Amino acid sequence: MKYHSHMGRIASKSIALGGLLFGLLESGVAHAQTSPQQLDVKNVEIEYKTTEGKIFLYIYGQNFGTSAPAVQLAGFSLLVRQNASGFVVAEAPTFQPGSYRLTVSAGSDSTQNDAFEITLGTQGPKGDRGETGPAGPQGAQGPQGLAGSIGPQGPAGSTGPQGSTGLATLAKTTPETAGTNCAAGGTKLELGADSNRNGVLDISEVDWTLTKYLCNGVQGLQGPQGPPGPTGGFAGCTQRLGANSTAKSFTSGSWAYCNSGEIVTGGACTIVNAATAGTSGTITASGGRQAYVCIISGPSTETGTVRAEAICCRTH
Repeated sequence: MKYHSHMGRIASKSIALGGLLFGLLESGVAHAQTSPQQLDVKNVEIEYKTTEGKIFLYIYGQNFGTSAPAVQLAGFSLLVRQNASGFVVAEAPTFQPGSYRLTVSAGSDSTQNDAFEITLGTQGPKGDRGETGPAGPQGAQGPQGLAGSIGPQGPAGSTGPQGSTGLATLAKTTPETAGTNCAAGGTKLELGADSNRNGVLDISEVDWTLTKYLCNGVQGLQGPQGPPGPTGGFAGCTQRLGANSTAKSFTSGSWAYCNSGEIVTGGACTIVNAATAGTSGTITASGGRQAYVCIISGPSTETGTVRAEAICCRTH
Protein backbone atom coordinates (compact mmCIF):
# COMPACT_ATOMS: atom_id res chain seq x y z
CA MET A 1 0.00 0.00 0.00
CA LYS A 2 1.34 3.47 -0.92
CA TYR A 3 1.38 6.17 1.82
CA HIS A 4 2.13 9.89 1.91
CA SER A 5 4.84 10.74 4.40
CA HIS A 6 3.64 12.35 7.62
CA MET A 7 6.91 14.38 7.59
CA GLY A 8 6.13 15.99 4.23
CA ARG A 9 5.00 19.61 3.90
CA ILE A 10 1.31 20.04 4.77
CA ALA A 11 -0.35 23.30 3.74
CA SER A 12 -3.80 24.22 4.98
CA LYS A 13 -6.22 26.99 4.33
CA SER A 14 -9.59 27.96 5.82
CA ILE A 15 -12.66 28.66 3.74
CA ALA A 16 -15.72 30.28 5.37
CA LEU A 17 -18.90 29.18 3.60
CA GLY A 18 -22.43 29.28 5.04
CA GLY A 19 -21.13 29.53 8.62
CA LEU A 20 -19.07 26.31 8.23
CA LEU A 21 -15.28 25.97 8.47
CA PHE A 22 -13.51 23.97 5.78
CA GLY A 23 -9.88 22.82 6.15
CA LEU A 24 -8.04 22.27 2.92
CA LEU A 25 -4.91 20.25 3.31
CA GLU A 26 -2.43 19.43 0.60
CA SER A 27 0.47 17.02 0.83
CA GLY A 28 3.76 18.26 -0.57
CA VAL A 29 5.18 14.76 -0.87
CA ALA A 30 5.54 13.84 -4.50
CA HIS A 31 3.83 10.65 -5.58
CA ALA A 32 5.89 7.97 -7.24
CA GLN A 33 5.10 7.18 -10.84
CA THR A 34 1.82 5.18 -10.78
CA SER A 35 0.07 3.02 -13.29
CA PRO A 36 -3.13 4.38 -14.93
CA GLN A 37 -5.21 2.18 -12.60
CA GLN A 38 -3.45 3.16 -9.37
CA LEU A 39 -5.85 4.51 -6.72
CA ASP A 40 -4.45 7.96 -5.89
CA VAL A 41 -5.57 10.36 -3.12
CA LYS A 42 -4.54 13.88 -4.22
CA ASN A 43 -6.03 16.14 -1.53
CA VAL A 44 -8.63 16.29 1.24
CA GLU A 45 -11.01 19.05 2.36
CA ILE A 46 -12.43 18.93 5.90
CA GLU A 47 -15.80 20.34 6.99
CA TYR A 48 -16.30 20.65 10.76
CA LYS A 49 -19.85 20.08 12.05
CA THR A 50 -19.11 21.21 15.61
CA THR A 51 -22.72 21.32 16.84
CA GLU A 52 -23.37 17.82 15.50
CA GLY A 53 -20.14 16.32 16.86
CA LYS A 54 -18.93 15.12 13.45
CA ILE A 55 -16.73 16.08 10.48
CA PHE A 56 -17.07 15.47 6.73
CA LEU A 57 -14.02 14.57 4.62
CA TYR A 58 -14.13 15.53 0.92
CA ILE A 59 -11.52 13.26 -0.69
CA TYR A 60 -10.27 14.05 -4.22
CA GLY A 61 -8.17 11.78 -6.43
CA GLN A 62 -8.57 9.16 -9.13
CA ASN A 63 -9.40 5.51 -9.72
CA PHE A 64 -11.62 5.22 -6.61
CA GLY A 65 -13.82 2.76 -8.52
CA THR A 66 -17.56 2.70 -9.21
CA SER A 67 -18.48 1.14 -5.84
CA ALA A 68 -18.04 2.92 -2.51
CA PRO A 69 -14.46 2.33 -1.28
CA ALA A 70 -13.59 1.57 2.34
CA VAL A 71 -12.37 4.73 4.12
CA GLN A 72 -10.61 4.67 7.51
CA LEU A 73 -9.21 7.45 9.70
CA ALA A 74 -6.64 6.28 12.25
CA GLY A 75 -8.00 2.74 11.80
CA PHE A 76 -11.61 3.86 12.43
CA SER A 77 -14.02 2.93 9.59
CA LEU A 78 -15.93 5.94 8.26
CA LEU A 79 -19.40 6.13 6.72
CA VAL A 80 -19.20 6.84 2.96
CA ARG A 81 -21.94 9.32 2.09
CA GLN A 82 -21.16 9.82 -1.62
CA ASN A 83 -18.68 8.37 -4.08
CA ALA A 84 -17.47 8.64 -7.67
CA SER A 85 -14.35 7.56 -9.54
CA GLY A 86 -12.47 10.70 -8.44
CA PHE A 87 -14.46 11.94 -5.42
CA VAL A 88 -15.57 10.50 -2.07
CA VAL A 89 -17.48 12.10 0.84
CA ALA A 90 -16.96 10.35 4.21
CA GLU A 91 -18.44 11.11 7.62
CA ALA A 92 -16.40 10.75 10.83
CA PRO A 93 -16.91 11.57 14.51
CA THR A 94 -15.02 14.50 15.99
CA PHE A 95 -11.35 13.65 16.62
CA GLN A 96 -8.97 15.38 19.01
CA PRO A 97 -6.63 17.88 17.26
CA GLY A 98 -3.61 16.15 15.77
CA SER A 99 -2.28 14.31 12.71
CA TYR A 100 -4.02 11.16 11.52
CA ARG A 101 -3.62 8.73 8.65
CA LEU A 102 -6.52 8.49 6.18
CA THR A 103 -6.68 5.33 4.05
CA VAL A 104 -8.86 4.64 1.00
CA SER A 105 -9.25 1.06 -0.24
CA ALA A 106 -11.19 -0.18 -3.27
CA GLY A 107 -9.91 -3.77 -3.08
CA SER A 108 -7.17 -6.07 -1.87
CA ASP A 109 -4.63 -5.27 -4.63
CA SER A 110 -1.89 -2.74 -3.79
CA THR A 111 -2.97 -0.55 -6.72
CA GLN A 112 -6.42 -0.26 -5.11
CA ASN A 113 -5.13 1.31 -1.88
CA ASP A 114 -3.61 4.67 -0.89
CA ALA A 115 -3.03 6.70 2.29
CA PHE A 116 -2.96 10.41 3.13
CA GLU A 117 -1.76 12.21 6.26
CA ILE A 118 -4.16 14.91 7.50
CA THR A 119 -3.99 17.32 10.41
CA LEU A 120 -7.16 18.09 12.37
CA GLY A 121 -7.40 21.29 14.38
CA THR A 122 -10.07 23.04 16.41
CA GLN A 123 -12.40 25.74 15.21
CA GLY A 124 -11.20 29.16 16.41
CA PRO A 125 -13.32 31.51 18.53
CA LYS A 126 -15.61 33.98 16.83
CA GLY A 127 -13.80 37.31 16.25
CA ASP A 128 -15.11 40.77 17.07
CA ARG A 129 -17.19 42.36 14.41
CA GLY A 130 -15.23 45.07 12.59
CA GLU A 131 -16.45 48.05 10.67
CA THR A 132 -18.49 47.29 7.61
CA GLY A 133 -16.41 47.64 4.49
CA PRO A 134 -17.52 48.03 0.90
CA ALA A 135 -19.43 45.09 -0.52
CA GLY A 136 -17.23 42.70 -2.39
CA PRO A 137 -18.19 40.69 -5.44
CA GLN A 138 -20.58 37.83 -4.86
CA GLY A 139 -18.74 34.59 -4.30
CA ALA A 140 -19.50 31.31 -5.98
CA GLN A 141 -22.22 29.21 -4.42
CA GLY A 142 -20.84 26.51 -2.11
CA PRO A 143 -21.68 22.83 -2.36
CA GLN A 144 -25.09 21.72 -1.15
CA GLY A 145 -25.07 20.25 2.37
CA LEU A 146 -25.61 16.57 2.86
CA ALA A 147 -29.04 15.35 3.85
CA GLY A 148 -29.31 14.02 7.38
CA SER A 149 -29.79 10.30 7.82
CA ILE A 150 -33.16 8.83 8.79
CA GLY A 151 -33.22 7.12 12.17
CA PRO A 152 -34.00 3.40 12.40
CA GLN A 153 -37.57 2.23 12.76
CA GLY A 154 -38.56 1.34 16.32
CA PRO A 155 -39.27 -2.28 17.25
CA ALA A 156 -42.78 -3.67 16.85
CA GLY A 157 -44.84 -3.97 20.03
CA SER A 158 -45.34 -7.38 21.57
CA THR A 159 -48.55 -9.31 20.88
CA GLY A 160 -51.07 -9.15 23.70
CA PRO A 161 -52.27 -12.30 25.48
CA GLN A 162 -55.07 -14.30 23.87
CA GLY A 163 -58.46 -13.91 25.50
CA SER A 164 -60.00 -16.84 27.33
CA THR A 165 -62.38 -19.17 25.50
CA GLY A 166 -66.07 -18.40 26.03
CA LEU A 167 -68.31 -20.77 27.97
CA ALA A 168 -70.48 -23.21 26.03
CA THR A 169 -74.24 -23.18 26.54
CA LEU A 170 -75.60 -26.64 27.35
CA ALA A 171 -79.15 -28.02 27.30
CA LYS A 172 -80.72 -30.88 29.25
CA THR A 173 -84.12 -32.52 28.75
CA THR A 174 -85.94 -34.66 31.31
CA PRO A 175 -89.45 -36.15 31.29
CA GLU A 176 -92.02 -33.98 33.07
CA THR A 177 -94.83 -35.82 34.84
CA ALA A 178 -98.40 -34.56 34.66
CA GLY A 179 -98.94 -31.77 37.14
CA THR A 180 -98.74 -28.00 37.54
CA ASN A 181 -96.23 -27.45 34.72
CA CYS A 182 -97.80 -29.82 32.21
CA ALA A 183 -101.34 -31.11 32.74
CA ALA A 184 -100.68 -34.15 30.55
CA GLY A 185 -96.97 -34.43 31.16
CA GLY A 186 -94.21 -33.58 28.67
CA THR A 187 -90.52 -32.63 28.56
CA LYS A 188 -88.60 -30.22 30.79
CA LEU A 189 -85.92 -28.22 28.89
CA GLU A 190 -83.11 -26.68 30.99
CA LEU A 191 -80.34 -24.38 29.69
CA GLY A 192 -77.18 -22.87 31.20
CA ALA A 193 -73.48 -22.02 30.71
CA ASP A 194 -70.95 -24.79 31.35
CA SER A 195 -68.98 -22.75 33.94
CA ASN A 196 -66.77 -25.65 35.06
CA ARG A 197 -66.22 -26.79 31.42
CA ASN A 198 -66.96 -30.47 32.14
CA GLY A 199 -69.42 -30.84 29.24
CA VAL A 200 -72.33 -31.58 31.62
CA LEU A 201 -75.08 -29.16 32.65
CA ASP A 202 -74.84 -29.42 36.43
CA ILE A 203 -77.68 -28.33 38.71
CA SER A 204 -75.70 -25.26 39.86
CA GLU A 205 -75.24 -24.20 36.21
CA VAL A 206 -78.95 -24.22 35.25
CA ASP A 207 -80.36 -20.79 34.41
CA TRP A 208 -83.87 -21.18 35.82
CA THR A 209 -85.12 -18.13 33.92
CA LEU A 210 -84.56 -20.06 30.67
CA THR A 211 -86.29 -23.29 31.75
CA LYS A 212 -89.14 -24.28 29.42
CA TYR A 213 -91.72 -27.06 29.46
CA LEU A 214 -92.69 -28.82 26.24
CA CYS A 215 -96.07 -30.18 27.30
CA ASN A 216 -98.04 -33.00 25.77
CA GLY A 217 -101.51 -32.10 24.56
CA VAL A 218 -104.46 -32.94 26.81
CA GLN A 219 -106.55 -35.76 25.42
CA GLY A 220 -109.85 -34.42 24.14
CA LEU A 221 -113.21 -35.55 25.45
CA GLN A 222 -114.55 -38.59 23.70
CA GLY A 223 -117.72 -37.87 21.77
CA PRO A 224 -120.60 -40.21 21.72
CA GLN A 225 -119.54 -41.58 18.35
CA GLY A 226 -116.17 -39.95 17.44
CA PRO A 227 -112.68 -41.39 18.01
CA PRO A 228 -110.33 -39.97 20.66
CA GLY A 229 -108.57 -36.70 19.68
CA PRO A 230 -104.92 -36.79 18.56
CA THR A 231 -102.11 -36.37 21.06
CA GLY A 232 -100.50 -32.93 20.76
CA GLY A 233 -97.21 -31.37 21.92
CA PHE A 234 -93.72 -32.75 21.38
CA ALA A 235 -92.59 -36.34 21.62
CA GLY A 236 -88.96 -35.48 22.61
CA CYS A 237 -86.22 -32.88 22.12
CA THR A 238 -82.51 -33.17 21.23
CA GLN A 239 -79.65 -30.69 21.10
CA ARG A 240 -78.03 -30.39 17.64
CA LEU A 241 -74.64 -28.70 17.07
CA GLY A 242 -73.46 -26.89 13.95
CA ALA A 243 -69.93 -26.64 12.53
CA ASN A 244 -67.60 -23.84 13.67
CA SER A 245 -67.70 -20.69 11.49
CA THR A 246 -65.96 -17.30 11.30
CA ALA A 247 -68.43 -15.85 8.77
CA LYS A 248 -70.51 -12.68 9.11
CA SER A 249 -73.10 -13.86 6.55
CA PHE A 250 -75.96 -16.21 7.44
CA THR A 251 -75.50 -18.06 4.12
CA SER A 252 -72.06 -19.28 5.24
CA GLY A 253 -72.50 -19.16 9.02
CA SER A 254 -72.76 -22.07 11.47
CA TRP A 255 -75.94 -24.12 10.74
CA ALA A 256 -77.33 -26.53 13.33
CA TYR A 257 -79.89 -28.63 11.39
CA CYS A 258 -82.84 -30.52 12.83
CA ASN A 259 -83.77 -33.90 11.38
CA SER A 260 -86.78 -34.39 9.18
CA GLY A 261 -89.90 -34.34 11.35
CA GLU A 262 -88.27 -32.06 13.97
CA ILE A 263 -88.75 -28.34 14.55
CA VAL A 264 -86.44 -25.76 16.14
CA THR A 265 -87.82 -24.69 19.52
CA GLY A 266 -84.76 -22.68 20.58
CA GLY A 267 -81.05 -22.22 20.06
CA ALA A 268 -77.85 -20.47 21.12
CA CYS A 269 -74.67 -19.06 19.57
CA THR A 270 -71.46 -20.05 21.37
CA ILE A 271 -68.14 -18.26 20.85
CA VAL A 272 -65.42 -20.91 20.86
CA ASN A 273 -62.19 -18.87 20.72
CA ALA A 274 -62.76 -15.09 21.02
CA ALA A 275 -64.77 -14.02 24.06
CA THR A 276 -65.04 -10.35 22.96
CA ALA A 277 -66.76 -11.00 19.60
CA GLY A 278 -70.49 -10.44 19.12
CA THR A 279 -72.92 -12.99 17.67
CA SER A 280 -76.30 -13.09 16.03
CA GLY A 281 -78.65 -16.06 15.55
CA THR A 282 -81.84 -16.86 13.71
CA ILE A 283 -84.19 -19.76 12.94
CA THR A 284 -84.52 -20.65 9.26
CA ALA A 285 -84.98 -23.66 6.99
CA SER A 286 -83.11 -25.21 4.07
CA GLY A 287 -83.78 -28.35 2.05
CA GLY A 288 -86.98 -29.12 3.97
CA ARG A 289 -85.20 -29.06 7.37
CA GLN A 290 -85.29 -26.37 10.04
CA ALA A 291 -82.04 -25.00 11.47
CA TYR A 292 -80.64 -22.51 13.95
CA VAL A 293 -77.97 -20.31 12.26
CA CYS A 294 -75.26 -18.21 13.99
CA ILE A 295 -72.75 -15.63 12.68
CA ILE A 296 -70.11 -13.24 14.06
CA SER A 297 -71.71 -9.79 14.26
CA GLY A 298 -70.36 -6.26 14.64
CA PRO A 299 -67.84 -4.17 12.64
CA SER A 300 -65.34 -5.65 10.19
CA THR A 301 -62.65 -5.65 12.91
CA GLU A 302 -64.77 -8.00 15.07
CA THR A 303 -63.47 -11.57 14.58
CA GLY A 304 -64.02 -14.90 16.26
CA THR A 305 -65.35 -18.42 15.78
CA VAL A 306 -69.00 -19.22 16.51
CA ARG A 307 -70.93 -22.50 16.79
CA ALA A 308 -74.71 -22.81 16.46
CA GLU A 309 -76.67 -24.98 18.92
CA ALA A 310 -80.30 -25.87 18.13
CA ILE A 311 -82.97 -27.49 20.33
CA CYS A 312 -84.82 -29.84 17.94
CA CYS A 313 -88.10 -31.41 19.06
CA ARG A 314 -90.16 -34.15 17.35
CA THR A 315 -93.77 -33.29 16.72
CA HIS A 316 -95.05 -36.91 16.46
